[in-house]
Amino acid sequence: MGLGMLRRTGRWFAGGVGARRAVAVASFAFAATVALGAALTFARSAARWSALGRGSQLVVYLGAAGDARAGLTLTEELRALGGVTRAEYVPPAETLRRLRSALGEDQRLAEGLDPEAMPASIELALEPGVDAVLPLSPTIAALRRHPAVDDVAVERAPADRLGEAMTALRPWLDSGSWFVAALAALLLTIGARLAWAPPRGHAAVAHLLGAGPAYQVLPASLAAAIAAAAGALAAVAALSMVGGALGAALAPQGLAPALLTGGEAGVLALGAVAVAATSGGWASVGRGAGRG
Repeated sequence: MGLGMLRRTGRWFAGGVGARRAVAVASFAFAATVALGAALTFARSAARWSALGRGSQLVVYLGAAGDARAGLTLTEELRALGGVTRAEYVPPAETLRRLRSALGEDQRLAEGLDPEAMPASIELALEPGVDAVLPLSPTIAALRRHPAVDDVAVERAPADRLGEAMTALRPWLDSGSWFVAALAALLLTIGARLAWAPPRGHAAVAHLLGAGPAYQVLPASLAAAIAAAAGALAAVAALSMVGGALGAALAPQGLAPALLTGGEAGVLALGAVAVAATSGGWASVGRGAGRG
């Protein structure tokens, strides 16, 4: 019985029609998994980005004659600390530009200033609540003793437009992820049902020969699940690759996306397989019998 069902499962992939059938179901599963995975990732990332500008920032003022390489090295070390969402090295030229921008039309105080003589600094954006424990942190004491550091100060983080925008969009994005989930499931159901329908009258002939519904449904569902699994796993791999690349590119700006975990990606893939298997089994008797 088991070997017979496996043989019947293999027939769904036989020939050019079977190959096209499998490719179609795998493609629908790939598209549905990518769409839902991307929607969930963006919604979760928006929740993280909405915190931008709501915390405090730690400003590490470096010596006027400090080495830029040492400042960049220290920036990378501070970026790896817990509670730090962004670390930016501000060179002397940028310090002077910000000073002139703050002065507005009154530029007399900035006249004659040498950009190279301006102090560099490191700005660290902190998660909300971290500033409350900073006075007790050994990191602050170590920074004050650092030979390249002149001073360390905790300041209120400047308003962040991206954080404000994400805060406003979060309810819509959360609702949108549910809409995308429903739409992906619907499209996968329709696509698998259309692609996986058997030849005309196939179910009727099987019924005349005394075969029950399981004779047709079980191998069709298993074959559809195999095809969908291939597409869903390819989608999970694509999401992981793209998410990793985006994370590496955006991490220095504190905008690393909140990627799906391996378990969550596995649940998405299993969901796509379950929908395709159900639709394939349904199509194997519903449409075939209807045409018979």
